[in-house]
Amino acid sequence: MRRRVAALVLGLGVVACAPSEKAEPPRSTLVIGLDISGSFRRNPSFNGSIEFASLYIYGHLNGVGGLQRNTAIFVGELGGERPGQAKVFHPIQDLSGKSPAQIAADLRAWFPQEDPITDFNAFFQRAALHVRRNNLVLSPLSVVLFSDGEPDFPGARTSLDERYKRIDLSALEFRVKLFNRAFQRICRSG
Repeated sequence: MRRRVAALVLGLGVVACAPSEKAEPPRSTLVIGLDISGSFRRNPSFNGSIEFASLYIYGHLNGVGGLQRNTAIFVGELGGERPGQAKVFHPIQDLSGKSPAQIAADLRAWFPQEDPITDFNAFFQRAALHVRRNNLVLSPLSVVLFSDGEPDFPGARTSLDERYKRIDLSALEFRVKLFNRAFQRICRSG
């Protein structure tokens, strides 16, 4: 009798823990940055990067080919007229229900200008602000940049290595600290 009860409890436990096919995808955030600086726009790879970005966004919106469906997506620019310039981020709602061609057309329409600088720091700060404002701090975060990879700083006549050293990711590091604090609280209470 005990064996039957144990088998029944084990069987119910497996069924209860099995994910539902109708379950919502787990929360995850994708932040995409597009370099619209003059140096990249004049690069032959720029148009290809817009086309690839549109396919990448479409794939993550719709879970194509087993890609994880992101529950929050933001698309913003890496360029600017001046350092620290606030950036506009377009949310997932602006992208949903569109084909890759429509997404590519939107990306070109949203960012028609040619900015003189590529400001990675302002982009990371703005991305961190969006994550905080939308209460996405503890969900997984992916940041993808489409760029020629050359950061521009006003008056920077330094080497590429020196310019890379000026990139500041501390705006996104808060997520690691908050996650660690939450994890510690869970461990202490459990």
